[in-house]
Amino acid sequence: MQAAWTGGSLPCRDPTDRRYLVQVRRAYVFRAYPTRPQEGRAIKLLHDHCDLYNAALEERREAWRMRKASVTYGMQSAQLRDIRTTDPGGQGMTRRPAPKADTQNPAHTCRTRPRPRLG
Repeated sequence: MQAAWTGGSLPCRDPTDRRYLVQVRRAYVFRAYPTRPQEGRAIKLLHDHCDLYNAALEERREAWRMRKASVTYGMQSAQLRDIRTTDPGGQGMTRRPAPKADTQNPAHTCRTRPRPRLG
């Protein structure tokens, strides 16, 4: 049994004792300094995402209110995929396809060349 602390200086703690370990949480802040065109596109993208979220929420609420049916995230994702395939012009599309790699660029071909195996 440990002796009771009677005051004065604090009792010595064993640094290996797991009872006294403290979990430290760290936060990172990444600052962005966009140009005016980038800022405009970011604001438009944010508005598009807000509209998409609100439309999905409204659909879930209406489905529950009208017929007590649950609409899952998977069901709404499938609907969104179908909408994107039927909308080749990209009207209202928030995600854009990645640009194709330039195969004529020698720097690109050097980066994608397979590396030799060691051993």
